[in-house]
Amino acid sequence: MFLFLIFLVFTIIIIIGSHAFIGFSAVKFFSVPLGKKQFSVYAGLALLSFGFFASAVLLHWFQPSILKTAYYFFSLWTGLAINLILTFSLGWIIIAVFKTSNNGINLKGLGIFLVFLALVSSAYGFWNSGRIKVATVTAEMRDLPDDWSGKTAIQISDVHLGAINRASFAEKIVSLINKEGPDMVFITGDLFDGTCRDFKGLSAPLKRLSAPMGIYFITGNHETYSVLADIKAALSETPLIVQEDGITDLKGVQIAGINYPLEDLRKDISPVLNALDKTRPSILLYHEPVPGYAEEAKIAGVDLMLSGHTHAGQVWPVNFITSLVYKGLDYGLHKDGDFSLYTTSGAGTWGPPMRTTVRPEIVKIKFENLNY
Repeated sequence: MFLFLIFLVFTIIIIIGSHAFIGFSAVKFFSVPLGKKQFSVYAGLALLSFGFFASAVLLHWFQPSILKTAYYFFSLWTGLAINLILTFSLGWIIIAVFKTSNNGINLKGLGIFLVFLALVSSAYGFWNSGRIKVATVTAEMRDLPDDWSGKTAIQISDVHLGAINRASFAEKIVSLINKEGPDMVFITGDLFDGTCRDFKGLSAPLKRLSAPMGIYFITGNHETYSVLADIKAALSETPLIVQEDGITDLKGVQIAGINYPLEDLRKDISPVLNALDKTRPSILLYHEPVPGYAEEAKIAGVDLMLSGHTHAGQVWPVNFITSLVYKGLDYGLHKDGDFSLYTTSGAGTWGPPMRTTVRPEIVKIKFENLNY
């Protein structure tokens, strides 16, 4: 609880500070006079500053359409606000350069350009968030059974079905997966967003998923924000196999699925890892590419770990932060001897329905026997 309170206070400071910066920059660049006009700018930004989190929290209890619309609006604003912070920061650098060179500058003209740049970046991010690609990865695994020769899997993560990504988005994902004709599907968490309680309606398109060797699901952090029993009840009507800290033998390959810990607490994953047979190939499904967990998996003899969670930063320059936090394991394929980790950028979005880093993706995994 203490750590949560620290995080909450830090988040509030960041939100207030960033919106104050946007307001201060707008006032200066557009020469907004003192009085009612400046008050309107800051009052409007004060309302916008907590709109996203307030609407997200309220959606846990209430589901009216107007609240979902408000959440969508505030999500868009959050993305635009990030881009405004970036472009206004650029503007202040330009002003500093011009002052050093003793050259004048048209503040209003510069301000219009900076706002335009933020709008263009946001529009690109919105467009890019719908451009789901199929990323193809080759997974080399030791002692791969003959039954796995030529087999393929699809990994999806971070679909975030909820107030923004509705059932129609799930239909799109299902169609993309079925088109690839995978032998198995791995869903590595955050299938749901936590902003909508209609789990049956949102997951209904998943009934069309087809994979002869099974569809395996583990929870992510966003599932823990909802009622897990309701999620499991909804998924029981689909072909999904909900793995809960267990191991499934899939034609000679061990599929270990570990659920996300409640309340974002770190979890002891060693009981599952210790239950693996090191003489046989194994795949670990865990939502978050925690470097320490990846090292534990390697020591336990895991061949392939599949994760998501990071969205590859989703909105630039957050990708630099995710890379730092996860020590470079935040996106892509990483190999270390016989051990491989793939962290997907995810299929959906959380918060701003925008992506200005990499594109969203579903991952097609081709399996090959690792020979020396």
